Formats: sequence, C-alpha cells, structure tokens
Amino acid sequence: MAWTHPDHPGRRVRLGYCTNVLPVETLADLRQALTEVAVPLRERLHPEGILGIGLHLPASLAAYLAGPEGASDLADFGEWLCASGFDPFTYNAFPFGGFHEDGLKENVYRPTWAEPERERYTLDVAQVAGALIEACRGSQCEGGPEGEPEGESEGESEGPPGHLSISTHPGTYGPWVTDRGVLKACADAMARVVSRFSQQEGVPPVVLSLEAEPFASAGNTRALAEFLVLANLSAVRELKALGHDASEAAALAGRHLGVCLDACHSAVEFENPAEAWSLSSGGGPSEEGTDGGVLRAPPRLGFTLGKIQFSSALALSAPASDPEGRALLLGMDEPRYLHQVRAQSPAGPLAESDLGGLADTLAAEDSVAAAWLEAPEWRCHFHVPVDLESYGSLSTTRAHADALLAEALTDPAAWPSGELHVEVETYTWSVLPASGRPAGSLVDCLERELRHVEALLRGAGWSSA
Repeated sequence: MAWTHPDHPGRRVRLGYCTNVLPVETLADLRQALTEVAVPLRERLHPEGILGIGLHLPASLAAYLAGPEGASDLADFGEWLCASGFDPFTYNAFPFGGFHEDGLKENVYRPTWAEPERERYTLDVAQVAGALIEACRGSQCEGGPEGEPEGESEGESEGPPGHLSISTHPGTYGPWVTDRGVLKACADAMARVVSRFSQQEGVPPVVLSLEAEPFASAGNTRALAEFLVLANLSAVRELKALGHDASEAAALAGRHLGVCLDACHSAVEFENPAEAWSLSSGGGPSEEGTDGGVLRAPPRLGFTLGKIQFSSALALSAPASDPEGRALLLGMDEPRYLHQVRAQSPAGPLAESDLGGLADTLAAEDSVAAAWLEAPEWRCHFHVPVDLESYGSLSTTRAHADALLAEALTDPAAWPSGELHVEVETYTWSVLPASGRPAGSLVDCLERELRHVEALLRGAGWSSA
C-alpha cells in the first residue's frame, strides 16, 4: 500500500505485513495461508485497493521458484498475487527454514553469512522478487484486485516499487564470532551478493538490508553501522573487479547495501530513536545526481536504508517491586525463539541471551541478580502486537516504534529511491501466552496492528494512494 504527502512530491511510503507470521514451507502452503489470512485482511483494510506484504520464502521454496522447474509456478504465483491485490515490495530472508519449529533458537542464524548456503538463498530470493514484479506487470493488472477496470482502484497509481528490500541477519550469532576473520568472510559474501544485485536489469534496485539484533554479530544499530563500513569496502572491491571505476563502485555499493531497522531490537538495546534513524539511513543520500537510472553519489556512510520493521518488545518497569511482572515475563520462556533481555542498571548494562538464562541468573541471588533487580526497566526481545501499550501486567515498547517511524517521516530526503518501506512484523502469535493476548482471530489482530500504523501515517499527513 503506497502513501503520499502533498508536501513531499515524488516520495512514497509502502506499508505491508511480514508473512513470517504464517508457517509455510511449500508454495501450496503459502498460497493457502495468504488466501486464509491476507486476502480477508486486504478486503477489510482496502477492499478496492492493494495490501502490501513482506514475503518470507523458506530456502527450499525460494530455490524451487528460482530454478527452471519452478518457472511456471513462479509466473502463475506472481499473476495471482497481483490479481489478489497484493504488493510484494519487501522480503524477509533472515530465517532459512523451519521458522515455526521448536528448538530453533540461535539456529535461526544458520547458515551464517560465512557459509555459501546463505549467499545462495539470498540470491534466490532476489531472483524471485524480480520475477514477481515482472509477472505482475505481465498480468496487466492496471486496477485493483481481480482485474478491476482501469481508473477505479486506489492501487492504480502505485506502480512498481522504487526498490526491493531483502532483510537478513548481520552475519552470524555473536557468540560464534571467534575472530575478525569470521566477520571478514561474512562481509565478503555480502559483497558478492551486492555485486550480483548491481547486475540485475529490468527490475527495481534490490537493497540487501542487514538487521541488527541483540546478541548477533552486530547487536545494535551503532555496531551494525561499523560493520557496514567493512562490508562496503568489500563491496567496492567486488564492483571495481567488474570494471566499475571507484566512483561508480561506491555509488553501487551504497545503492544495494543497507539496513533493516527493527524497532523491537532497537528498543531492547535502549537506543535513542533519532540516533538509530540517523545511523540507519546512512547519513542520507547526496543531493547530487538524479534518479531515473543515473547513479546518485553514495550516502556519506556508504550504505542506505532498506526498510523499517515496525515491531514492539516487552518491557518491565521497576522489576524489584513487581514480582507478578517478573513471573509473567519469565513464564514466557518457550522453546522456539530467542528472547534476549537487556537492562540499564546502576552497575552498568546487563544482558542475557534468553529468558531461561535470566531465570537462572536471578535464582543465584548474588550480586549480578541484585543488579538486575535494581535496574529501573527490563526489555525483552519478544515481539508483541504493535498496537498494544501493555501485555497483561507488562508494558510494551510501542512508543519506541512510533517514535522511529516519526523520525523517518520527517526525513524523506534520506529515503532510497524516494520510498520508505515499513513492514509490520509480529511473528510470535503461535507462542503468545493467553494472558494478555488480544481477542479475536489472527485476521482481527493483524488488522488492528496495521490500523495502528496507518493512523500514525495519517496523523503525519500521509494518505493512501
């Protein structure tokens, strides 16, 4: 769904929901899940228009669709997406597969960017993304869903996205980094992918969008920006080896290498929203040059913004005086996802890689446990519905996500290709405890989340195209 503002001509916000909330492994699974969840969601929100989606394709499915045996199915799927009123403008290539299986935890980082399977997977997703754009164009779906006549749909004026964003993890799981050589191998692999992206023709530019996450090899936005300096150097070398001069190579690297700013992760790291936005947008694009196929000068930090993942974390204030809140939070430990916890205590920053580790630390009743209890607030990487201010007796970091989006909306000059990609990502519905979980079906809940973000856009003066 594209949004425009009268004061920012040529700039658009694309809003969608990430499909990693849906447990799929095959194309049949994906079409069924979209039919059961995304189709009624679009009909409620924009019955005559378009619903943006962030597609998550497991590696096996991406490989099939990108291969010759899947070509016909890929074309049919692209036409179906367009006819059904979907805009697949962004992709989540962080989870490789089995995302909804117990025991995943830190294995969500496998394969790492030091392993060739990660590189292949990302290229497959990019190939599928480009093909879906072409299939939708080829279906001549000028209007909205199901071939509505030209001029009768709010989606008609949207056109293809200005860029395609593919989010991924920042290299590997932090505890697995044994030396700088691991990070160099990750950066070199990303550079090869960026080089391949630069060679794609006939499709919008693809932005490899790295996502900082607590306890990852880049745990916060500042660490990610530092790593991206290394990745940019590798990308420039790759591009120069293709025959580009230094200026062209730098511009291409800055065009295809970027950030996925996840609001939940940023909040857990207690980041300042303005600083997180400034770092994630790469310092903004140069005003030199033009669009329309002519390369702009690179952003001054050598990378750009791929997308914002609009997401919310759990928070517990004054944990020492809230045993009920502590019990609720610790009781949310489950066997599928990592739930990193951070706090800012008088003794300094505190961190645990999962809720189970925090429970063990508190049970020790030593000085470290005391420091945790003395902290004014705990924040936990447990994605919760973005429209909620509280979850049971716990609070959420909704205000942080709202503030990040507000920062981005005041800085449209920093948007690559003139677009801001916003992807709502709450993938934890299957593991959310009943206490605090909103009432209604999954479609009801996703509708409330998207309406919250749409209200923020309207409040800032943006309207759906």
